[in-house]
Amino acid sequence: MFRQFVVCNVIFMFIIVFLKPSSSADLSPDRKKLYHDIVSGRGLYYGFTKIKELNGTNFKTVVFEKERHKLWLVEFYNSWCGHCHRFAPTWKTLASNAYEWRDTVGIGAVDCANDGNNQLCRDMEVMYYPMIKLFPPKSEITFLGEDFPKGTVEEMLRNVTIKLKTYHTTEEGPEGLHLKPITDGDLASVWSSVPSNSVFLVLVFEPENATVGSELALDLSRTREVQVRLISPNNPGLAHIVGVERGANRVVVLERGNQHTALPLTEHTRVGLNKAVRQFLVDRGVDVPLELPPVEVILPEDINIGDVMSVMQQEDEIKKKLHTTALSSIVFQLDLEGAIRYSLKNEVPLHKNITGERLTALKNYMNILIKYFPFGQQGIDFLRKLNENALEGRSEVSGREFRQNFLRIEEEYKPFLPKQGWIGCQGSNPQYRGYPCSLWTMFHTLTVHEETREGNSTGKQPKVLSTMAGYVKNFFTCSECAGHFTEMAKTMRGNVSTHEDSVIWLWKAHNNVNRRLAGDATEDPKHKKIQFPSTEACPKCRAADDSWNKAEVLTFLRNMYMNIIYLQEEDLSTTTTVATPAEPSVYDRNLRHEVFEEEQGYKHRLLDDNTKRTLWGFNIFDISICVVLYVCSAGILILVCIKFVFKRSYRKKPYIHDILSKV
Repeated sequence: MFRQFVVCNVIFMFIIVFLKPSSSADLSPDRKKLYHDIVSGRGLYYGFTKIKELNGTNFKTVVFEKERHKLWLVEFYNSWCGHCHRFAPTWKTLASNAYEWRDTVGIGAVDCANDGNNQLCRDMEVMYYPMIKLFPPKSEITFLGEDFPKGTVEEMLRNVTIKLKTYHTTEEGPEGLHLKPITDGDLASVWSSVPSNSVFLVLVFEPENATVGSELALDLSRTREVQVRLISPNNPGLAHIVGVERGANRVVVLERGNQHTALPLTEHTRVGLNKAVRQFLVDRGVDVPLELPPVEVILPEDINIGDVMSVMQQEDEIKKKLHTTALSSIVFQLDLEGAIRYSLKNEVPLHKNITGERLTALKNYMNILIKYFPFGQQGIDFLRKLNENALEGRSEVSGREFRQNFLRIEEEYKPFLPKQGWIGCQGSNPQYRGYPCSLWTMFHTLTVHEETREGNSTGKQPKVLSTMAGYVKNFFTCSECAGHFTEMAKTMRGNVSTHEDSVIWLWKAHNNVNRRLAGDATEDPKHKKIQFPSTEACPKCRAADDSWNKAEVLTFLRNMYMNIIYLQEEDLSTTTTVATPAEPSVYDRNLRHEVFEEEQGYKHRLLDDNTKRTLWGFNIFDISICVVLYVCSAGILILVCIKFVFKRSYRKKPYIHDILSKV
């Protein structure tokens, strides 16, 4: 046993010392966000609104007080635990599948790696990770929860339903939810328990140990026009009235007035029942929930400790630069998402009818965003769904309809970071920078991502620049800015034939705009327009005569726009150990050079800094110390092991007097 322990320590030491982290640019957007959430103490489910983030502050208030009428399933996990990472997609899929149950069932999670939750996890006697605990409705505050077995999504949904059915045999459930099978009575008695605003009554005939009917009742529990009742096999009278054979698994929908319809079922499963009942209700104009999400789980890649530490080190370096001018070459995901959200939610819908050239420009814009915008999978799915619902196959679309589609699909997919605002594009006053700055940033990012992905493809012409020009011409709300950019765009022909040309052309065009507007009344006085990059940001980008070294500029731009940072405003404290009260805040410094020509009247939302989350306080130095201590302890254990091995193998040399002395 001791030998195995030593071997494991040696292997772990080897991994820590020699593990080579990936480049930040090589990580997918989903990986970057995950690693940022880990190192910032936000856990594995930050921004996933279908799971309630519970902590040492709100746990008892939510589970035992405000929402004690619910059955709660809570996962206690450690955000550094590899098994927890592999289980997280299952927990998210469970929450998505039970989302329509949210008035009755709460799905929560607690990150025990967060210092603020340590006491809670001890109090709840969490012995391993991930650990799931179930809290029945109206649980006492002293209750520690009962262990809930992990399994597939379908198995866990079935087990939760069984718990609810057991609870509802003795206690009343929420209004309109009946999980206790009806064993006797006629149609009149069944209708007597149905609220007057419900038009349809779904009767599910199935064995009492089945859960499919109960799951259907939970799925439709928020649809007020319909009620679901479970009919026991021990109620042959009711089965006879509606024409159901005794013991058969059937679904019958009643309408007020005793008209009833037996629904054809391909299979007596949750999906089968949902499909049949949903189609019946949709045909009669009832607004029903979205189709059930799939229960299949895509397992993630294992967490790479080297990559996590690399992200931690990178973010620590950025935080050290808060009170300097060195952040001008940092691209924040928050700014990029602000650009895409404002353009699709605010600018595009301003047009009453979008047709012809304008519609073509919008379709091209959407296709470029889908292909090159640095979104995670949820964001890409959001863009594809918006494109499919609002634009595909259309020769005309109204701005109002486009906005409605955007808001509905945004609510469904939740593609953006939870707290929108600006970091690199924050102006010294609300009328400065903001959206125009973020639009420049996004366009630069798109050209670099196109060049990185398509640069080696022969025969492929760059598309981002022409698409960008089309968007600015048809949708950008500063008409003077749009006119200037459209004039510049005429120089693309003959100057842009490769993807590298595309990146360099936009960089030159941007510097030309900065040169023209330097000192203009629209310039933010705290963010002077410069020829970018500055010598401080990229010493190799300029020759001795101050001319540009385009090869170095291209390398600089690639590094800048491929290494996107997921820090948010709440991560960037405006005070540091080197700051003094007299120093200006981070937003009074020169953070970003991308300043589109501002138009008076732009009003951009300031970042909400009312809520500050507590971070762990660990930096790369702290982690390094831990690693060094671990390596030293492992080394000592190895030496002790070697000493014991040699001691056991040592044999004392026999002498003649030893033998004689024993005689």
